[in-house]
Amino acid sequence: MLLAGIGFKSVFLVSSQPHIFSNGYRVRFNEEPDQNCGMIRWKLFESAQLSKLHPELLLFLSKIKCLYVHGCNPEGAHSVSIVSICSQTDDEDLRGKTAKSHVVQLSVKESMCDNQDLCKYYLWGEAFPVKPGNRVGIRSDVEKWVVTLAFPFGERLRRGTSCIGVFAFLPTAMVTNFPFVIQADFILASSRECILLDNVWNLGILECVPTAFVNAFKLQGLKIVPHERFSDNSSTFFFSQPQHAVRILPRFRDILVKMERKMALLISLYSLKNVLHSSLDLEKYSAALDFLGVPFADDQWYIKCIKSSNLVLHVSDNVYVDHLGFIADNETIFSSEYFKSVPLLKYIDQQGNLKFCSVTKTTTEAPKIRCAMELETHRWLSKCSLLFRCPDTMYFLPTSTQKALLNRSSDETKKKHRRSSSICRLQLAFIPCRSEGLYSISLCFFALQSCRE
Repeated sequence: MLLAGIGFKSVFLVSSQPHIFSNGYRVRFNEEPDQNCGMIRWKLFESAQLSKLHPELLLFLSKIKCLYVHGCNPEGAHSVSIVSICSQTDDEDLRGKTAKSHVVQLSVKESMCDNQDLCKYYLWGEAFPVKPGNRVGIRSDVEKWVVTLAFPFGERLRRGTSCIGVFAFLPTAMVTNFPFVIQADFILASSRECILLDNVWNLGILECVPTAFVNAFKLQGLKIVPHERFSDNSSTFFFSQPQHAVRILPRFRDILVKMERKMALLISLYSLKNVLHSSLDLEKYSAALDFLGVPFADDQWYIKCIKSSNLVLHVSDNVYVDHLGFIADNETIFSSEYFKSVPLLKYIDQQGNLKFCSVTKTTTEAPKIRCAMELETHRWLSKCSLLFRCPDTMYFLPTSTQKALLNRSSDETKKKHRRSSSICRLQLAFIPCRSEGLYSISLCFFALQSCRE
């Protein structure tokens, strides 16, 4: 059954002066009646009245993705205003397929040479069964109400008629103070301007809006965020709740990936918050991740990850050097207080065993870790240290580690070690060269020396 009288008048909700262009004819209607003339007159319209369509008009129109408004003037200059849905994600079934969600990005461009204004909307649509007491004759064959809420990400677009609150596919005259848009199959007055608030069908829909609002935010309790499984070689996706995943720095992700390839032990990593999957941890998804509440990893997470995963022990020397560089380049995250007890620095003891140096206690017997700037010199000095037993506080880096260091640019290596040594409360010292007899051995090497409190 069709509702009599519902139709063209609703266009006045979009424009006060709608125009019809058809087969070369152009007709304009005014919302205010012309008291002096009872017939339709052909009127020209001003260019200033164009380009005022609000982009939210497109949110619930499934067949229209873009509107172009072309303006022409006698001087030959043309302007084009564009309102469009520039991107849209696929529907994702949730809550046993009674609800769906997707993200729509609206754009506004005043002219072809202007930058476009963008705003993303998170759309949550949920179906509710129609209650027997809310059935009406004109909707007798409808079994479900579908209530859709549109939440803008960040600043809402302000353009034209921006006071839009309730939709029945097109905007109605009902304006709310809510920071989101409500859409449902409301029964409207014959003018399509107002929702009939005394209609039992509409009252039933309005009772569902609070439930839909709460359920939209219950997404944070659903396992919908994919996360990494670094030690799992399968391509299966694993999901966690948004608040149980973290976004990490790309460089640290590269280190973890390299650990995976070296069969490093990452089992203990699962006791921490899961690492967001790399396919989502991108700048273009930041707004959606912010909306879902996926946090960035804090310094405590990095510290626990490094400790619990035995990162320093179970990586190659190249990855180990990358790890030191990562710490050096993120001085604001890794303060000295957090790293006092972390064994970061490798050295070879007097028995030739690999050891790790932490800076929890700085005493007079703190080890001095040295390395030569030339690999062969370093190898020779390290052997001499084991053979002649250098003082107990003087040790050398493993030769393989020093080789990895020298593979980096010399200037970059020194720069990183200067920063990393300041973080770890270590000093960087240089020892001058010396030559004796027939031998010219470069002893220009630097020392990472623990400083006293």
